[in-house]
Amino acid sequence: MKATAQDQKRTESLLQHKGVRLHDIQSFSFMKRFREVPRKSNLKVKDKYGAGILTLHLKQGSQKAFYVRPFQKPSSIIRYLVSQNIPFDNSISRERTAAEIPATTYQRPSLYMFYLLHVRIILLVHLFFWI
Repeated sequence: MKATAQDQKRTESLLQHKGVRLHDIQSFSFMKRFREVPRKSNLKVKDKYGAGILTLHLKQGSQKAFYVRPFQKPSSIIRYLVSQNIPFDNSISRERTAAEIPATTYQRPSLYMFYLLHVRIILLVHLFFWI
């Protein structure tokens, strides 16, 4: 994937705002439920889930998850991270196969045929009653 300068600017701005450096990211996942590990001080933890969850798996072994809003252009952020060869965890690459498409033709009567048939019937009715 090729990223544009605008993608780079958006991503670096977001990462700087979140306090993460690009070379600290080991991998990332998008729109995948993030289950936070409860701490001793706070056993009640809210999971993050839904659209726009970007989870960064850092090289230190920690994870950082945050919401990416639609106006922040999540597709451009993902495009830039993939272009920097950072693995995308929940990406499924499927190989495309060229399948043979059968050559079938479908026959359907033309609308003009119904129109001409209708006109002929009307002409025959008029001729019949005129005689």
